[in-house]
Amino acid sequence: MNDNHIRVGQSASVPDPNPTDIHHHAFVGTVADMFPDKGTVIVEGRESDSFEIEAGRLVVTLDELNDR
Repeated sequence: MNDNHIRVGQSASVPDPNPTDIHHHAFVGTVADMFPDKGTVIVEGRESDSFEIEAGRLVVTLDELNDR
């Protein structure tokens, strides 16, 4: 996924964690903030927990991209 297509407020799928992540499982959340200089985004889960994830690891549906 090219992180240029990610926008705040967009729904994104976060994959299973890698060894440096603090989330415990894959989930779908909402992009809450972006840090282009770091290449990361903050994704908020359904329980209002927020996680900083590398933008390239997120999955955004094509339908959402086509709405832009």
